[in-house]
Amino acid sequence: DLELIRASAKSDITPIIVTQSEVTALKFTEAKDVKHGDKLFEI
Repeated sequence: DLELIRASAKSDITPIIVTQSEVTALKFTEAKDVKHGDKLFEI
């Protein structure tokens, strides 16, 4: 069971880290380019 938990933890942690960095990038882009809101979703 521990191996299964570790395997799922590894696969779950990576997307979370990516998502957090994407959100940070979105917030940064938002702050710099407030007038171009449509372009935020084209990243």
